[in-house]
Amino acid sequence: SVDYIFNDTVYYYHENLEAVVGCYTVTAVDSLGNESAMSNKICIDYDECPAYGIPNVFTPNGDGFNDYLLPYSSANVDHIDLKIFNRWGKIMYETDDPEINWDGKNQNNNQDCPAAPYFYVCDVYIITIEGLKKINLQGSVTIVRGNN
Repeated sequence: SVDYIFNDTVYYYHENLEAVVGCYTVTAVDSLGNESAMSNKICIDYDECPAYGIPNVFTPNGDGFNDYLLPYSSANVDHIDLKIFNRWGKIMYETDDPEINWDGKNQNNNQDCPAAPYFYVCDVYIITIEGLKKINLQGSVTIVRGNN
């Protein structure tokens, strides 16, 4: 948003401004086209934004609610390297898409994975001012199945 004061009146201009990694400056232009000097540079890096997270449970039972494993993500994620394993260490699902969209099926045979905990390792590549930074996530996600 942009807030400013002119002749003792406060003005607010709110727009969906998304924080994106980078360095920014501001200039002002009046109604006659006169432009102000450039402001100091402000840099926004990924540390100021939540990076990426994976929920610990989902319910792929076809009821239209929570049927896919979807991450908590920011716009600063370039790509991921995700592998989800069953308790015997067999890969059930893998993707490089930050949106994941796992439907709880075994990627090898398209069969529903049983209701159980699954383990994941995920390298997340975050866009920073200095370039891509790799963050490693490890954890578990539980599939809960039930009646539709």
